[in-house]
Amino acid sequence: MYFLSMILALTAPIQRADVSNHDKWRVEDLYATKALWEEEYSRISNEGWETLTQYKGNLSHSLGQALQAKFAKELQIERLITYGHLRYDENLSNGENKSANERAMGLYYSYSEAMSWFEPEILQLPDQVIQKVLQDQSLKDYHFYISSLMKMKPHTLSPGEERLLALSGEAMETAGKAFSILNNADLQFPDAKDKEGNWHKVSHARYGTILQGHDRVLRQNAYESVQGTYRQYGNTFAQLLSGHVNTHIFKARARGYPSSLDAALYPKNIDTKVYRQLIQTVRENLEPLHRYVAMRKEILGVEKIRLCDFYVPLVENVDLKIPYDEAVELVVNSLSPLGKKYQNQVRAGLTTEGWVDRYENIGKRSGAYSSGCYGSKPYILMNYDGKIKDMMTLTHEAGHSMHSFTSHQNQPYPKSQYTIFVAEVASTFQEELLFHHLRKTMGKKAQRFLINYRLDAIRGTLYRQALFAEFELKIHEMAEQGIPLTETVLSELYGELNRTYYGPFLEIDENLKSEWMRIPHFYYNFYVYQYSTGISAAHALVKRVQDGHLDDYMQFLSSGGSDYPLNQLQKAGVDMRAPDAIRSLITDFDRLLNEFNQ
Repeated sequence: MYFLSMILALTAPIQRADVSNHDKWRVEDLYATKALWEEEYSRISNEGWETLTQYKGNLSHSLGQALQAKFAKELQIERLITYGHLRYDENLSNGENKSANERAMGLYYSYSEAMSWFEPEILQLPDQVIQKVLQDQSLKDYHFYISSLMKMKPHTLSPGEERLLALSGEAMETAGKAFSILNNADLQFPDAKDKEGNWHKVSHARYGTILQGHDRVLRQNAYESVQGTYRQYGNTFAQLLSGHVNTHIFKARARGYPSSLDAALYPKNIDTKVYRQLIQTVRENLEPLHRYVAMRKEILGVEKIRLCDFYVPLVENVDLKIPYDEAVELVVNSLSPLGKKYQNQVRAGLTTEGWVDRYENIGKRSGAYSSGCYGSKPYILMNYDGKIKDMMTLTHEAGHSMHSFTSHQNQPYPKSQYTIFVAEVASTFQEELLFHHLRKTMGKKAQRFLINYRLDAIRGTLYRQALFAEFELKIHEMAEQGIPLTETVLSELYGELNRTYYGPFLEIDENLKSEWMRIPHFYYNFYVYQYSTGISAAHALVKRVQDGHLDDYMQFLSSGGSDYPLNQLQKAGVDMRAPDAIRSLITDFDRLLNEFNQ
């Protein structure tokens, strides 16, 4: 049994300059110095796009060479962008890094404008030219790109129209960028008082920790601090989200899609029925979630559950605090079903190879993610604080990283990038393995703690993200019908969905109604539903690996972007066109709920 060490107290966030190199990611492995990045940026900027635009009007005779030049240039730009955004995310208030990030993105927008003719011209080529390329084995790295592009022919505009859309790209990112700056750098939350009258600093990272604490006075005060601050800017957040939604509508209509949802899903060959089926299947199975809320209400001894009551463990006196290095070993040991080679790479990445930026510092981007580019190591942003949740987040992001690492090792650059639809599969797969491993290594009380944690994880990833997905779908449909997305409209819709999903024991207060204001994923493009489908697919794949189908799973990790995502999962043994995987996860949630109540 592992001894879970205690961290005695949280320390205040420190300045970036004071963070130990041991605790930082090694971004210098991309460019040893900022000067070298500047040199590469200047070289590509000054070089311009002539080496690519020389092929304009002549693709029928030089498509192979043009494809090679195009992807080589994109990889160069991707490397610049990766360095720029990683350095920026270390401290969002650092003006120099902000400028570098924006210049790298500006270079990408310039490239997109200069190459806006490329895909429309390919789509105008005679069929015999396309077939010749698809039969040329020396160009096999580009075959899936070409065949996927041909699928997009009905929604690709003329070269002039494509250029206009490319020119608008940077402007259309304004709402999302403004939200990010307001959310991560500008908003400051008032301190919150605990039941003993002591004051606590509240930040994005600390808020999550406070909500997991047993002091309800502190939880409620932090909840009022955070959500009350967001509500002060409700009209601004509504305008930002409305502007973001309207960019999706504009692009969908410009390209002739029937809806924004179709525009988001069609390029990856995902039927909108998959999205709507998720919502329908979850809505048909809300009874276990309602029982879960009733159980939480009873155990906490409250009249109604508030949003700030969802994250505190229901098992008292199991306050597990896990140092980072110990968490790494727990994660690595949980991955034994995937083999020693896989385990050793994860351990090295999380400890000695500089994949992870471990702890919160002042100005650092909140949350966690896995990033990187082809040919680089994966980079994991963490704000690790020693909770079970942080360890689960670590294995989650390591799952993303190993998916990328394995794809990059086995696929050429044009086929290396897996789609968003499968992006959450490997990450939640590793979370489930860690859950099973911890259950074998902990005592009885900790067992109940883990079951509680798993119930909360399924609630947060399947049910909550399905709620988010329905909210996102409805606000797009409303905007498409010309209904203004005001603060009142958005908050009332969000409150009503929470009432439906969580049942009669959830308190629908003004703070809950405004929670949509702080969800960054609403500034993506129909992203959140993939958390729900991802955890469902991962749950099914864990069972298959436990039944001896490891090779199928490793082939899935290795496949990168070489096929459409539904096909990749089906080859691994999971059909997400059917509701079976979602229902199976809900059945497991129901089983764990009964086990917890025994």
